[in-house]
Amino acid sequence: MNNIIIKKLLVFTIVFIFFACSLTPAVSEKILNNNKKDSIENRDQQLDKKREDYEPKPLDNGGSWWNTSWLYRKQCNISNNIDDYQTKIIVGNNSGGDIYCNGHCKSDFSDLRFINDDGFCLPYWIKEFTIDNNATIWIKNEYNDSSFYVYYGNSDASDLSNGTETFVYFEDFESYAEDEDPDGKNNWTTNQGSAGSYVKVVTYNGSKVLKINDDGVNPSAYFNFSDQDDIRFYWDVLTNTQNSATNGFDVYDDREGAGGLLFSGMFRYQNNQYVWLPGNKNFNPGKGYSTNTWYRDWENQLVTTGDYDWKIIDNGTLHDGNGGQFGDYYVDGLDEISFGEARDNWWVIDNLYIACYTNGSEPSFSFGNEENQSSDFESPVISDIDYSISDPIDTNPSFGWENITCTVTDDNEVNEVNLTITYPDSHTENISMIHAGGGVYYHNTTFSSVGTYSYFIWANDTSGNINMSTVIFSFKT
Repeated sequence: MNNIIIKKLLVFTIVFIFFACSLTPAVSEKILNNNKKDSIENRDQQLDKKREDYEPKPLDNGGSWWNTSWLYRKQCNISNNIDDYQTKIIVGNNSGGDIYCNGHCKSDFSDLRFINDDGFCLPYWIKEFTIDNNATIWIKNEYNDSSFYVYYGNSDASDLSNGTETFVYFEDFESYAEDEDPDGKNNWTTNQGSAGSYVKVVTYNGSKVLKINDDGVNPSAYFNFSDQDDIRFYWDVLTNTQNSATNGFDVYDDREGAGGLLFSGMFRYQNNQYVWLPGNKNFNPGKGYSTNTWYRDWENQLVTTGDYDWKIIDNGTLHDGNGGQFGDYYVDGLDEISFGEARDNWWVIDNLYIACYTNGSEPSFSFGNEENQSSDFESPVISDIDYSISDPIDTNPSFGWENITCTVTDDNEVNEVNLTITYPDSHTENISMIHAGGGVYYHNTTFSSVGTYSYFIWANDTSGNINMSTVIFSFKT
């Protein structure tokens, strides 16, 4: 008997004792190591509310598989797990990446689900993908799990990618109408500048973006949010010029009386290369840039521990501002990023998002081997339960007997059928029933104690599915 069956048998035995002995069940609670959740009830309410746009709770299929519509999964173990932390992974379909799906994922990766031990889908966002090749995905460890499963292999699944659920703040501009000014919506404040200049949402290469066009006086856009410490923020940028024009951004905190300006940066074409000029420090990534080309995931890290440490990551290369390269200042919560334009130029911004940041060890993911779900999730059917007793009833083996019978069938193959009996002195025994042929099973014995006997029948099949009779039966001797 495997471990899963043993565990399920223990559960069924407990249920039986509850009915047979009329005991008052003790309510046990799982103590969660999570300061953000006050109680089990509050956590469950939050889970239910957050998951309205995600998948339903796990199916009760008698096994540990989350949902039978998904055919494959791989386990992910997390080292240095951090509550609510966002981690980026590369998923390959046939090969490569941090995890690959052995060619069993949909070509657009829309069937991916990241399921924790409670059976809920962790928030995730598909940043980008190449058909049937790989996808860049951000996952939020919303409940500080140390492991979860990656499910895939469902051709009918829809895409549940959701940046708003995944990040602290998120903007991809897809909710706006064409040529709409985002002023006053989704944390934006805009300044249109003079006639001919503008800030508006447009479609560029099939995607909604924020376009800042300077045709006179500098236009600008401000993304405002509540104070954030220890964060990473990202955006995608594209510009149309190769002159000395500057596409600028400013970062603000909420220091009273200090003007609030924390950090300034520019995306400038200079000496045949685009360079960042953060804090008026010339940071050159050391590579050429082209006009009308997307540069993805400009990553900025801000660590606020008294003074702040500013870091820029370009194409995986870290440029650390600590020690004065970009300047060190006291900061009291980042709360605004502004984008501006200068010198008869335009640029577009897309996928602005803010994630948590740690100055310690980053979470890391490791993935197990692919598991294939069993095709059989149908439990055995138990019916025709009956018993007969010798007449007259007698507990002497020479004169009395009791016979308990049932019928058990399965769409695959019945593995074992068992009888669980509680005796008059309240002790319980599990007894293997004898197969009489067809679907009929029986147990014939003599009970030596006078009193009331109660019993139920449980069975499993060769796939590990298990079932229990829904009625507790009893008789007296």
